[in-house]
Amino acid sequence: MAVTQDLLNTTVAEIYAQGGSLVLIGAGDTTAMQYLIDKKKVNKDAVGGTYFERPFAYRSPAKGGKITNGDEIVPLLNAQSTKKYQVQAQRHMIAVSIDGLELRRNDGKLGAVKLIKDKPMQAISQFHQDQEFWFLTGAYHDSGVSVIDSPGFDDCATLNGAITHTGGDRGWLQQLAPASQTGKVQSVAVDSTIRHINQFGAITSFATDGMLVIDNVYDTCQAFGGGTGPDLGFADGGTYSNIVVNNRDSVRITDTDKQIDGRNSASYQLYKSARIYNALVNLDPTNASFTGTPGFSTSSITGGILYFVNSKYVEVPYFDEVTRPPEFIRMIANQDVLTGHLFSDMNPMCLRLNSMGVISGGRIP
Repeated sequence: MAVTQDLLNTTVAEIYAQGGSLVLIGAGDTTAMQYLIDKKKVNKDAVGGTYFERPFAYRSPAKGGKITNGDEIVPLLNAQSTKKYQVQAQRHMIAVSIDGLELRRNDGKLGAVKLIKDKPMQAISQFHQDQEFWFLTGAYHDSGVSVIDSPGFDDCATLNGAITHTGGDRGWLQQLAPASQTGKVQSVAVDSTIRHINQFGAITSFATDGMLVIDNVYDTCQAFGGGTGPDLGFADGGTYSNIVVNNRDSVRITDTDKQIDGRNSASYQLYKSARIYNALVNLDPTNASFTGTPGFSTSSITGGILYFVNSKYVEVPYFDEVTRPPEFIRMIANQDVLTGHLFSDMNPMCLRLNSMGVISGGRIP
C-alpha cells in the first residue's frame, strides 16, 4: 500500500506528540547552536510590531547604604532604563516536497517514517547547520546542500561583530579593545561608559600567553556576568587543539547527562564552567566562505578565533520554530506532489554584552 497523504500527516503528528520535536527522530543532527536555542528559547510575543524588545539596564536596580545609628536614610530611587534592546524577528520558510513516485514506492507506517526522515528531517538538520554557520561566522554555509542561501540570514544574530545588519546594527562580538569598539549592537550604541561592550584579548602565541589571555578574558566576562562565567565557547580547530594539549596533563572526572552530551555533535573541552566546542567546520580559516568576510583580518583568520558566550544572558524569543510538524498538502491539483512547509520565526538576543568575549591568535603555537 502506498503512503497516503493522511497517513503521512498522521505519522508526522504522532512523532511530534511522542517527542515534542521532530529533531528527536534524526539521531545526531543537533548542533551546539541548537542546544543553545533549546536551552534559552522563550515563546514571547514581539513588542513593537515585528521587533523583539528588552530593557537595557546598566545600573543596579536599587541602592543601599551602611546603617550605623539606625536613623540613616536609604535612597528610594531606582535606576531607570532609557534604552532598550531591539531586534527584528526573522522568519524563514522551507518547502519540503515528496513526489508521488516516492509515495507509491514506500509502504505503510514504516514507509511514512522513512520519508519523514529523508525529507523534512534532513531539511531541519541542514537548517540548523546553516543557522549555526551564520551565527559563528556571519557567512553562508557553502556546502552544496544548504537550505538557506544569501540573503536569508542577513539580519539574524551573529557573533561576528564586523557584520553590519540593516539599520546599522553590528554582530555581537568585535575583535577590538572595548575603548575602540563602535557602532550599535541590538539598537543600543556601543559605549564603554555604560558597559555596553564585549571583552577582547589577543594572544601573541599560545605557548607564551595563550592560557593567560584566555583566563583574563574569561574572568572578566565572569565578573561582568554577576559571578556567572561563560558556559559556551566556540573555537577554530587550531585554537581548540592548543587547548587540548594544555589540558592533556589534567585529570577530570565528569558525570555527564547522556541526553545532552551523548549526541553526535562537535567535541568539546571543559574549561572552568565552559564547554569549548571544536567548531572546525565553521571556523576553519581555509574554508572558502571566509574569503572576503568583513571583520576577519588576515591575522585573525590565520591566528584563530575563540568566542565565549554566556547563555545566562542569551534569550531566543520566537513565534515559530522549524521543528514544528508540517502538514503535507497538494499545492497544485494536476501535479503528483505533496508539499509541507517548515517555519522558523526567531532571533537570538544578547542581554548583557559585557559578559561575553572574543579572543584572537589562539591557533599560533
